[in-house]
Amino acid sequence: MKKIILSGISILLFSASVFSQKVPKIEVTETKDVLNEDTRNCFAVEVYGNDKSIVEKDLKSALKSKDAKVTTKKEFFADNAVFKEFGDNNSVDVYAKIEEKSENSFMLVAAVDLGGAYLSSSDEAHKVKAEAFKNFIREIAIQASRDAVKEEVKTAEKLLSKQEKEFDGLKKDKENLEKDIKDNEKQIEESKKKIEEDKRNIEENAKKQTEKQTEIQKQREVVKELQLKEKAVK
Repeated sequence: MKKIILSGISILLFSASVFSQKVPKIEVTETKDVLNEDTRNCFAVEVYGNDKSIVEKDLKSALKSKDAKVTTKKEFFADNAVFKEFGDNNSVDVYAKIEEKSENSFMLVAAVDLGGAYLSSSDEAHKVKAEAFKNFIREIAIQASRDAVKEEVKTAEKLLSKQEKEFDGLKKDKENLEKDIKDNEKQIEESKKKIEEDKRNIEENAKKQTEKQTEIQKQREVVKELQLKEKAVK
């Protein structure tokens, strides 16, 4: 009989790592933080996911879309970025960093050097620009959070497919065992031992099928939850 190793422990660990909380609304706040080697007025937003590289990729792409030269060392630096949303064609410099906030989220913090002053909504002259930059940072957070959920969905669907194949294999094994029983029942007394062995295997197979069905149902719920979460990111 073909043996199939059930990865129950790994399945359990994966399910425990998946986001189970409701997706909170992504909001940008203003704060003071250290960027460009000093405390600056900054814009901060929480990005949901557990893969920092996704946040880095989406941040870099968004900054490049502003015609900036982007470098990454200790911090992200976007040189001569142009935000048409600011209402002028003046270039600005953007400093940003990404830090782990929790097991399943990061904080994206950014500051804008307007050329002698850092962007702040407390300055009446900066109101429009500050609101535009908040929207810019928020869109990055939304995109990165969505991308993170998409990766979780792919992983969950891959595991579900593996479980379903294992279940199909168990069903096929059962069919083969049943055929063996029918064939051996026609044979002489020496075949009885083989028949009894196959019966025991069928009982074990039935138990495994029950266990696998439970796993599949749980994983279907995980996939559904992640798909709903992807849609909920706004």
